[in-house]
Amino acid sequence: MQLRQLVAFEMGSGNPMVRKNCNIKDVAAYAGVATSTVSRVLNNRDANQHTSAETRRKILAAAKALNYAPNINAKRLFGKRSQVIGLVVPSHEKHRKHVFADHHLAEIFSGIETALSGTGYRLLMIFNDDSFVRNREYLALFRQRAIDGMLVWGAYADQLFWEEIVDHHYPLVFLSQPNMELQKFNYLIHDYQSAGELALRQLVESGHRRIGWLGGSRDNGILQDMEKGFARVPGAYELHALYGDFSRESGVTMTRRMLETHPGLTALAAANLDIASGAAEACKECGAEVEIIACDSATEAEGDGFSRIAVDDQLLGCEAVKSLLTLIEANEPAVIRKHLQVKLYK
Repeated sequence: MQLRQLVAFEMGSGNPMVRKNCNIKDVAAYAGVATSTVSRVLNNRDANQHTSAETRRKILAAAKALNYAPNINAKRLFGKRSQVIGLVVPSHEKHRKHVFADHHLAEIFSGIETALSGTGYRLLMIFNDDSFVRNREYLALFRQRAIDGMLVWGAYADQLFWEEIVDHHYPLVFLSQPNMELQKFNYLIHDYQSAGELALRQLVESGHRRIGWLGGSRDNGILQDMEKGFARVPGAYELHALYGDFSRESGVTMTRRMLETHPGLTALAAANLDIASGAAEACKECGAEVEIIACDSATEAEGDGFSRIAVDDQLLGCEAVKSLLTLIEANEPAVIRKHLQVKLYK
């Protein structure tokens, strides 16, 4: 059957094969080839090119003429993979702010999109809310073949259910500090211990001896890693700490209090760029000349006149996808545990 005949047949009236629920057998009959041949071509499983170019052309033309679309549920049921990976992020209730307002996640998304391009995989975003835990959706997604692997951003220390996924040998990769025993899990995370060390070392080597530390939530794993990094910095200096949240407003409030309770401070280390910006605003209000460094900022962020430790979230997202796909394709469980380097910008 010639291509022009296929198109004419499709455009003509009364074609019984052009229907809403066209399946792979219809495409095979339309193209005049075996169902197995259609399956190989449409599912990109003809790597050895057993099918001629002319036959491939006929099959693709037939699929287009019949408005064929693959049955995703059938692929999940009978196929080995769904070609979907999940990204689990905190719900608004748990994160205490909208995750899409987090500049880290926005950059991670860009990296994920770059890494998935051309792989045939799609991304399913999943909110880690009460239903996700109560209904054990974290296991159901794998068992129902809705996803082939899972990325997790923003886990909490009291969520021990992640171990169930590992026990079942499902592909799982964390892209943020899970606040749990790391040796149990695969992860790619920024080296926040080095970030803390670099920030405090920069201030101490600049001659500061009375330094304030403006943290976010004390139970945050990233914050805890930064403070472990502080312990690596030798020298005779005072480090005074206050904690709040990770907002600019909290930075203003903590800095005002820090300057009142610890007069004579000459430097402030802030947990992130928002807190550092709030600190700069409060210092300007008070007329205090204080050096500020942000321990966590995006690579391209501008520091408003202060130094910063930058992380590359696009790289994190990209490398996490590559690692997860490696786990999915592996014939046996693999170990992937990496700390991505951070960089000091003055």
